[in-house]
Amino acid sequence: MKGDLNELLELIEKDCTIYTMFKQCPYEILRKVRVRHYGQGRFRLSQGGISDTFYIIIKGTVGIYVESEHGKRYTITTYEKGDYIGELEIFRRAPYVSGVEAKGAVSVLEIDRDVFLEWIHMDRNFNEYMMQTMCDTSYNMCRNMAENILYPLKQRVCQYVIENGDKNKNSGIPLHTETLGVQMAVTPRSASRVIKLLKEKGIISIKKGRIFIEDREALIREKDIK
Repeated sequence: MKGDLNELLELIEKDCTIYTMFKQCPYEILRKVRVRHYGQGRFRLSQGGISDTFYIIIKGTVGIYVESEHGKRYTITTYEKGDYIGELEIFRRAPYVSGVEAKGAVSVLEIDRDVFLEWIHMDRNFNEYMMQTMCDTSYNMCRNMAENILYPLKQRVCQYVIENGDKNKNSGIPLHTETLGVQMAVTPRSASRVIKLLKEKGIISIKKGRIFIEDREALIREKDIK
Protein backbone atom coordinates (compact mmCIF):
# COMPACT_ATOMS: atom_id res chain seq x y z
CA MET A 1 0.00 0.00 0.00
CA LYS A 2 2.77 2.45 0.95
CA GLY A 3 4.72 1.53 -2.17
CA ASP A 4 1.64 2.24 -4.31
CA LEU A 5 1.16 5.63 -2.66
CA ASN A 6 4.80 6.65 -3.13
CA GLU A 7 4.73 5.59 -6.78
CA LEU A 8 1.45 7.45 -7.34
CA LEU A 9 2.73 10.65 -5.70
CA GLU A 10 5.87 10.54 -7.83
CA LEU A 11 3.73 10.05 -10.93
CA ILE A 12 1.49 13.01 -10.03
CA GLU A 13 4.53 15.24 -9.60
CA LYS A 14 6.10 14.25 -12.92
CA ASP A 15 3.12 13.84 -15.26
CA CYS A 16 0.88 16.83 -16.03
CA THR A 17 -1.99 14.65 -17.31
CA ILE A 18 -2.16 12.63 -14.10
CA TYR A 19 -1.59 15.77 -12.02
CA THR A 20 -4.63 17.44 -13.61
CA MET A 21 -6.75 14.50 -12.56
CA PHE A 22 -5.40 14.12 -9.00
CA LYS A 23 -4.39 17.64 -8.00
CA GLN A 24 -7.19 18.00 -5.44
CA CYS A 25 -7.64 14.34 -4.59
CA PRO A 26 -8.03 13.80 -0.80
CA TYR A 27 -5.27 11.81 0.89
CA GLU A 28 -7.76 9.18 2.07
CA ILE A 29 -8.52 8.45 -1.60
CA LEU A 30 -4.91 8.58 -2.76
CA ARG A 31 -3.80 5.91 -0.31
CA LYS A 32 -6.44 3.50 -1.66
CA VAL A 33 -5.30 3.74 -5.31
CA ARG A 34 -3.35 0.73 -6.59
CA VAL A 35 -0.55 1.01 -9.16
CA ARG A 36 -0.37 -2.10 -11.33
CA HIS A 37 2.04 -3.08 -14.11
CA TYR A 38 0.94 -5.74 -16.63
CA GLY A 39 3.28 -7.56 -18.97
CA GLN A 40 2.90 -8.08 -22.72
CA GLY A 41 -0.79 -8.61 -23.51
CA ARG A 42 -1.70 -9.45 -19.90
CA PHE A 43 -4.22 -6.65 -19.36
CA ARG A 44 -7.66 -7.75 -20.62
CA LEU A 45 -11.27 -6.97 -19.77
CA SER A 46 -14.01 -9.06 -21.32
CA GLN A 47 -17.04 -7.68 -23.14
CA GLY A 48 -20.10 -8.55 -21.04
CA GLY A 49 -18.07 -8.92 -17.85
CA ILE A 50 -18.84 -6.98 -14.68
CA SER A 51 -16.11 -5.26 -12.73
CA ASP A 52 -16.01 -3.16 -9.57
CA THR A 53 -12.83 -1.40 -10.65
CA PHE A 54 -12.15 1.90 -12.40
CA TYR A 55 -8.93 1.99 -14.44
CA ILE A 56 -6.71 4.90 -15.49
CA ILE A 57 -3.98 4.17 -18.03
CA ILE A 58 -0.61 5.63 -17.06
CA LYS A 59 1.58 3.85 -19.61
CA GLY A 60 1.01 1.85 -22.79
CA THR A 61 -1.87 1.41 -25.24
CA VAL A 62 -5.02 -0.72 -25.14
CA GLY A 63 -7.50 -1.56 -27.87
CA ILE A 64 -11.25 -1.16 -27.27
CA TYR A 65 -13.29 -3.62 -29.33
CA VAL A 66 -16.72 -5.18 -29.73
CA GLU A 67 -17.18 -8.85 -30.58
CA SER A 68 -20.19 -10.60 -32.11
CA GLU A 69 -21.61 -13.87 -30.83
CA HIS A 70 -19.87 -15.54 -33.77
CA GLY A 71 -16.48 -14.24 -32.70
CA LYS A 72 -16.08 -11.45 -35.26
CA ARG A 73 -14.17 -8.61 -33.65
CA TYR A 74 -14.19 -4.91 -34.57
CA THR A 75 -11.83 -2.41 -32.97
CA ILE A 76 -13.62 0.78 -31.91
CA THR A 77 -10.68 2.88 -30.76
CA THR A 78 -7.42 2.82 -28.83
CA TYR A 79 -6.75 4.29 -25.39
CA GLU A 80 -3.46 5.70 -24.15
CA LYS A 81 -2.03 7.48 -21.10
CA GLY A 82 -4.65 9.52 -19.28
CA ASP A 83 -7.62 7.66 -20.73
CA TYR A 84 -9.85 5.77 -18.30
CA ILE A 85 -11.90 2.58 -18.47
CA GLY A 86 -15.11 1.54 -16.76
CA GLU A 87 -16.79 4.93 -16.25
CA LEU A 88 -19.93 3.92 -18.19
CA GLU A 89 -20.50 0.71 -16.29
CA ILE A 90 -19.31 1.40 -12.76
CA PHE A 91 -22.26 3.44 -11.46
CA ARG A 92 -24.85 0.72 -12.07
CA ARG A 93 -22.44 -2.24 -12.15
CA ALA A 94 -23.50 -2.85 -15.75
CA PRO A 95 -21.69 -5.39 -17.98
CA TYR A 96 -18.89 -3.98 -20.15
CA VAL A 97 -20.33 -2.87 -23.50
CA SER A 98 -16.94 -3.54 -25.12
CA GLY A 99 -13.80 -5.55 -24.51
CA VAL A 100 -10.33 -4.24 -23.67
CA GLU A 101 -7.04 -5.78 -24.70
CA ALA A 102 -3.55 -4.40 -24.12
CA LYS A 103 -1.20 -3.81 -27.04
CA GLY A 104 2.00 -4.68 -25.22
CA ALA A 105 2.90 -3.91 -21.62
CA VAL A 106 0.52 -1.59 -19.79
CA SER A 107 0.56 0.23 -16.44
CA VAL A 108 -2.71 1.34 -14.85
CA LEU A 109 -4.15 2.86 -11.71
CA GLU A 110 -6.88 0.69 -10.20
CA ILE A 111 -9.58 2.19 -8.01
CA ASP A 112 -12.34 0.16 -6.35
CA ARG A 113 -15.92 1.17 -7.10
CA ASP A 114 -16.73 2.45 -3.61
CA VAL A 115 -13.52 4.50 -3.55
CA PHE A 116 -14.27 5.91 -7.02
CA LEU A 117 -17.79 6.97 -5.98
CA GLU A 118 -16.39 8.54 -2.82
CA TRP A 119 -13.78 10.42 -4.86
CA ILE A 120 -16.46 11.76 -7.22
CA HIS A 121 -18.46 12.96 -4.22
CA MET A 122 -15.53 14.59 -2.39
CA ASP A 123 -13.45 16.12 -5.17
CA ARG A 124 -15.02 18.86 -7.29
CA ASN A 125 -11.98 19.05 -9.56
CA PHE A 126 -12.19 15.35 -10.45
CA ASN A 127 -15.96 15.58 -10.84
CA GLU A 128 -15.59 18.41 -13.36
CA TYR A 129 -12.72 16.61 -15.09
CA MET A 130 -14.87 13.53 -15.61
CA MET A 131 -17.81 15.55 -16.92
CA GLN A 132 -15.63 17.51 -19.33
CA THR A 133 -13.75 14.53 -20.75
CA MET A 134 -16.89 12.40 -21.07
CA CYS A 135 -18.63 15.25 -22.92
CA ASP A 136 -15.60 15.66 -25.21
CA THR A 137 -15.63 11.93 -25.99
CA SER A 138 -19.37 11.94 -26.74
CA TYR A 139 -19.03 15.03 -28.94
CA ASN A 140 -16.18 13.55 -30.99
CA MET A 141 -17.99 10.24 -31.31
CA CYS A 142 -21.16 11.92 -32.62
CA ARG A 143 -19.16 14.09 -35.02
CA ASN A 144 -17.25 11.10 -36.42
CA MET A 145 -20.46 9.12 -36.73
CA ALA A 146 -22.11 11.91 -38.73
CA GLU A 147 -19.09 12.27 -41.04
CA ASN A 148 -18.88 8.50 -41.57
CA ILE A 149 -22.54 8.39 -42.59
CA LEU A 150 -22.59 11.49 -44.81
CA TYR A 151 -19.29 11.32 -46.71
CA PRO A 152 -17.60 8.61 -48.86
CA LEU A 153 -14.49 6.90 -47.49
CA LYS A 154 -12.06 8.42 -50.00
CA GLN A 155 -13.27 11.92 -49.19
CA ARG A 156 -12.84 11.30 -45.46
CA VAL A 157 -9.35 9.85 -45.86
CA CYS A 158 -8.26 12.74 -48.07
CA GLN A 159 -9.60 15.26 -45.58
CA TYR A 160 -7.80 13.47 -42.74
CA VAL A 161 -4.50 13.57 -44.67
CA ILE A 162 -4.97 17.25 -45.58
CA GLU A 163 -5.70 18.33 -42.00
CA ASN A 164 -2.98 16.26 -40.35
CA GLY A 165 -0.47 16.79 -43.15
CA ASP A 166 -0.73 20.56 -42.74
CA LYS A 167 -0.01 20.16 -39.03
CA ASN A 168 2.94 17.80 -39.59
CA LYS A 169 4.58 19.01 -42.80
CA ASN A 170 8.10 18.06 -41.75
CA SER A 171 7.47 14.94 -39.70
CA GLY A 172 4.64 13.41 -41.72
CA ILE A 173 1.58 11.50 -40.50
CA PRO A 174 2.03 8.12 -38.78
CA LEU A 175 0.68 5.41 -41.08
CA HIS A 176 -1.57 3.27 -38.88
CA THR A 177 -4.33 1.85 -41.08
CA GLU A 178 -5.92 0.18 -38.05
CA THR A 179 -6.27 3.53 -36.27
CA LEU A 180 -7.43 5.20 -39.48
CA GLY A 181 -9.95 2.41 -40.03
CA VAL A 182 -11.31 2.88 -36.53
CA GLN A 183 -11.75 6.61 -37.05
CA MET A 184 -13.47 6.07 -40.42
CA ALA A 185 -15.56 3.13 -39.16
CA VAL A 186 -14.18 0.80 -41.86
CA THR A 187 -11.78 -2.12 -41.97
CA PRO A 188 -8.03 -1.35 -42.04
CA ARG A 189 -7.95 -2.97 -45.50
CA SER A 190 -10.46 -0.44 -46.87
CA ALA A 191 -8.47 2.49 -45.47
CA SER A 192 -5.28 0.95 -46.85
CA ARG A 193 -6.78 0.78 -50.37
CA VAL A 194 -7.40 4.54 -50.40
CA ILE A 195 -3.88 5.26 -49.12
CA LYS A 196 -2.46 2.98 -51.84
CA LEU A 197 -4.50 4.79 -54.52
CA LEU A 198 -3.20 8.19 -53.41
CA LYS A 199 0.37 6.85 -53.36
CA GLU A 200 0.08 5.35 -56.86
CA LYS A 201 -1.13 8.71 -58.18
CA GLY A 202 1.91 10.43 -56.68
CA ILE A 203 -0.26 12.59 -54.42
CA ILE A 204 1.35 11.26 -51.26
CA SER A 205 4.49 9.33 -50.43
CA ILE A 206 5.22 6.92 -47.61
CA LYS A 207 8.61 7.08 -45.93
CA LYS A 208 9.60 5.07 -42.86
CA GLY A 209 5.98 4.36 -41.98
CA ARG A 210 4.81 7.97 -42.31
CA ILE A 211 2.64 9.74 -44.90
CA PHE A 212 3.89 12.91 -46.63
CA ILE A 213 1.83 15.10 -48.96
CA GLU A 214 3.58 15.52 -52.32
CA ASP A 215 0.85 17.43 -54.18
CA ARG A 216 -1.63 19.21 -51.92
CA GLU A 217 -3.68 20.70 -54.78
CA ALA A 218 -4.09 17.26 -56.36
CA LEU A 219 -5.13 15.88 -52.97
CA ILE A 220 -7.83 18.54 -52.67
CA ARG A 221 -9.07 17.72 -56.19
CA GLU A 222 -9.04 14.00 -55.41
CA LYS A 223 -11.16 14.65 -52.33
CA ASP A 224 -13.86 16.22 -54.46
CA ILE A 225 -13.95 13.39 -57.03
CA LYS A 226 -16.84 11.06 -56.21
